[in-house]
Amino acid sequence: MVRPLLTRVFASIDRAGIVYCVLRDADRLDDLERGGEIDVLVLPGHLPLISRILTEHGFVRLPAWGYAPHHFFVYYDIALDCWMKLDVITEIQAGRRLRVFRTPLGTDCLAYRRRVEELYVPSPEDELVALVLHCVLDKGEFTPGRRRRAADLVGRVERARYLAEQIARYWPGLSWPWMSSAMARGDCDAVLATRPMVMDALARRYSRIPIAALMKARAVRKVGRYIRLVRPYAPGIALLAPDGAGKSTIAGELRAHLFCPVESVYMGLYPGRAASTRRLRLPGGSALRLLALQWARYLRARAHRAHGRAVVFDRYTYDALLPSTNVSTSRLTRTRRWILARACPAPDLVVILDAPGELLFARKPEHTARRLEQQRQAYLHLHSVLPSSVVIDATRRPEQVRRAVTALIWNQFQKRLAHSPNH
Repeated sequence: MVRPLLTRVFASIDRAGIVYCVLRDADRLDDLERGGEIDVLVLPGHLPLISRILTEHGFVRLPAWGYAPHHFFVYYDIALDCWMKLDVITEIQAGRRLRVFRTPLGTDCLAYRRRVEELYVPSPEDELVALVLHCVLDKGEFTPGRRRRAADLVGRVERARYLAEQIARYWPGLSWPWMSSAMARGDCDAVLATRPMVMDALARRYSRIPIAALMKARAVRKVGRYIRLVRPYAPGIALLAPDGAGKSTIAGELRAHLFCPVESVYMGLYPGRAASTRRLRLPGGSALRLLALQWARYLRARAHRAHGRAVVFDRYTYDALLPSTNVSTSRLTRTRRWILARACPAPDLVVILDAPGELLFARKPEHTARRLEQQRQAYLHLHSVLPSSVVIDATRRPEQVRRAVTALIWNQFQKRLAHSPNH
């Protein structure tokens, strides 16, 4: 599913004359049936042009304050149910924390890139060096996939002299035969142990990014989170439905399939109400405690969204608008329910999962089918009074329901990111 998308995108990039290569992930594109993330290295001067081309192909740019030289773009194909995230990199830096160095490795990768089918990729020699440096310095480990890829690249090396020069540049004192032997036999611990050597070599050979610049980038990232706290681009979605409609199932499906992390926050009003009443014996104490609890939940959700996580609200304060089993219709009760329903800011989207009472009873027989049908009609009535609500047919398979909800979430992402500053 990924190949046709990438073929179209990179054909446009080629026609525009952009110099690029897929940095580490070209070997696993066929494994990304439902999409994934790949790293694309480009010349710094070509970033505005590739940004325009990706936008024309339906990608949206994620805010990335303080993350340069990384620039993130995301795309969702509704028909194929396929996500794709591109990390567009304009320079390969090496190191961690406050010791980060600029290297010429990005220039080397682009200078000696090769065409493989519809994509440009680094030469085996440059990809191997970039991969090992990434694992040794950035990650501190070789994942099984990276380990297999490194062993495969060892067998693809054609320019041994060039690679020996690259090894001497970053691992002075070590030879290419030593490196190839260690990678071929899977002795990644020996390679990881070279980190101090690599850091010393970088310090001697290449310019270090000033600590002030690194601290500024950290500060900008924090400022970005505060900005997203006020204007988050990750949406908040409320799932409303009677018991048995599949709220928890859909939330789990979204966590497994969205390109970004997903957090669930319970916003139901009434469980625990009796306990709250016992703890606060003052008039109106239970209502005040419930308001405080709801705001604590809402602020926790807002913090998740500030970190770029989508939030799925399991129920919402709108439950106060549903008909109550309590026969009391006093003015105080009506006022209390009116306040509770509007206690927190509205979510970006309200999804009402709809299914007949008989089906809900078959799935979760905690209430009678008649009672569940009454709840269903009450939620359908909410749709007429909540302008941001959408009714989704929950009689279908969970994957179909999740795909329908995902399309709505993607629309929210597009609306928010279309007018969001990126730096």
